[in-house]
Amino acid sequence: MLTLGKQFPFLDRSHDREGSFIPPANYRVPAENLGYSPESRASLRKPELETKYESRPLNPYIYSPLTSSWHPFKPVPREGGLSQGRSLRVVSWNIYFEGPDLESRGSSAMARLKEIFGDSPTPMVIILQGVHHQSLEAICVNLWIRENFVLSNVKAPQPCFTLVMASREIQAESWFRVTSPLERDALVVDIPISSL
Repeated sequence: MLTLGKQFPFLDRSHDREGSFIPPANYRVPAENLGYSPESRASLRKPELETKYESRPLNPYIYSPLTSSWHPFKPVPREGGLSQGRSLRVVSWNIYFEGPDLESRGSSAMARLKEIFGDSPTPMVIILQGVHHQSLEAICVNLWIRENFVLSNVKAPQPCFTLVMASREIQAESWFRVTSPLERDALVVDIPISSL
């Protein structure tokens, strides 16, 4: 393997997939190495784009069998949190928001997850990308989801969005959504861990 560590320490790709290299933001190739004159290089500069991200707290929801409806979730304060050394499963799945049968796609995805992880999958966090409101409706009526998870949303915040579902046992705190100008989003869930 060719190592250019002395000249370019960030080019060590031994841990990287082929073709996925991205140089650090502060790396600049001198214009003379690219064959540009200083005058032509100035014309190649792109205007800086101002990127604004909007962060909004989320009010997650938990299903109540007593009222047969979803209610805002309030974590129960308790000592510790997730025990150190205990595994936390994190599952990510893009269920794709376009095409036919969006509702059945949501139902089928939940049936498959139940098949893989069993009736009481704790502790676990499921992250679904590409969720459409029809898929969300199917997810919200799924008995396995109702019995085991707290959901970041029970109503679609936009046409295509990300949904986080955390096991009830986890008592996850501080749920919030960060949205980019291109309506891409990231969901953040704070999971407390006990300190023994």
